[in-house]
Amino acid sequence: MQERGMVWRASSSFEMFLTLRVVSFLFLWEKFTLSAMVLMLQSELRIKGFTLYHKAQLHACTSFVLPDPLTRRTGTEEAMHCLRSASCQPWTTLNLTQVRTLEAISRLIPKRTYYPSGLRTMQQVAWNRNLTPTIQNDGLWHAIENILRKAKVLASFSLQEESEMLNIEPPSNSFLLNRACWRRHLYQRADSGFPELDSPVDLQYEARDKFVHGQSRVNVFECVTMISRWSSDMCPSIDLADIFQTWTTIGGFNLSFDKFLLSDLLDVEFGMLWGPLVNFCRTVGSNDRYHLMFIFGTMSFKADVDMDIIRTLLSFAVIEDLKALDPPQWPNYAHFSFQQAPTIPYLKQLIKPFSTQYKGDERRLFKLSNKTRRRLERLQHEHESQVENECNLIAECLIKQWPCREPNTNSIPSTLLVDVPGALAAVRPEWLRLFQNMELSDYLEKVQVILNQHRAPGRFRPPLTIQILIR
Repeated sequence: MQERGMVWRASSSFEMFLTLRVVSFLFLWEKFTLSAMVLMLQSELRIKGFTLYHKAQLHACTSFVLPDPLTRRTGTEEAMHCLRSASCQPWTTLNLTQVRTLEAISRLIPKRTYYPSGLRTMQQVAWNRNLTPTIQNDGLWHAIENILRKAKVLASFSLQEESEMLNIEPPSNSFLLNRACWRRHLYQRADSGFPELDSPVDLQYEARDKFVHGQSRVNVFECVTMISRWSSDMCPSIDLADIFQTWTTIGGFNLSFDKFLLSDLLDVEFGMLWGPLVNFCRTVGSNDRYHLMFIFGTMSFKADVDMDIIRTLLSFAVIEDLKALDPPQWPNYAHFSFQQAPTIPYLKQLIKPFSTQYKGDERRLFKLSNKTRRRLERLQHEHESQVENECNLIAECLIKQWPCREPNTNSIPSTLLVDVPGALAAVRPEWLRLFQNMELSDYLEKVQVILNQHRAPGRFRPPLTIQILIR
């Protein structure tokens, strides 16, 4: 049973041939003769153009894994031979029956799509469970596409609108379809009749288990080696204060380290997580060295990572004297500068906006005499001098209270031209920032002394085998 009709088989004892008669439901019929003497499928051309495409469809639908003993080809190969022959190439516009026959042949091709749909990672193949895999061949589409391409060129000379009828959707993504043809071509016979496709250049397989040289791997090797040795002589020759001054914000020591995802460890901001990382290292011991290897080994897997910071953090896990130091418990430290203290000029900049500005006079409105102008200028100068003196007095009173967490107003005298409560409200946040940084500076000073006592004898050098591979 075919899609467009029924098939009968008949035999004759005189000529030893089989007859296949297809009766279409559109009252079109065709007669095919399989002659055992000439070893070919002959057809009586009843309908011009319809027979050749339908014959290719019959060959494709009856394809088997073994070649036919008469034609020496499989059904799919015979269909390809028919579709690529000169007889099947259109010389005029195709009619609806011919296009539908080509569309029916295209439905024998499995549908291939990307999975997931938005990624070129894997493919999903939809096979027709009612057809064998030998019938469903991706190579048929190239022959159909070639016929349709020529038919579209001929359609431009036709008076009828036939271009839309020739738009048969490809059964699969073009790359996946070509890829399937390339893969199948590896196992096909050389004389199978399928066209040669320009296959892409094979990519060299990069094995995952081979050594790939790079600074990131050397960093990991160094980090794991230091943890494995668990020696206190690992401290680098660095000044922690200089490193801290390059960070805008430094994380406080009142937080715990909770970054264990690979994405977080590979892109660690040491400034923001300095306090949590130090707390984490202070709580581990030699029994936790393998845990440290996975945490810090992942952090080190960057070519531009600062290994001096990694070595310093590991020192907090190995050196007991560093663990004994109590760090300040502030949530963060902003714009750190080592042992920075408030100065009178800096405080005056914060206080002066809260002073009473000179109200002005008539100098800009009227043309005054020189005597009157000098008198007004003297009044303005006296006002500005009084503002400067009062700002300076308040700043000196605040400086005398340093260092403290928050200044008080007990020692500040009353003023006429400065809003003292408003000025103190502006000074307190900056005062607290400097006080927090001062406590951090005191802590860093103690840490630096201990680090200097446990300096590493020299820079880490990887084993000779690693050095050779790197070169």
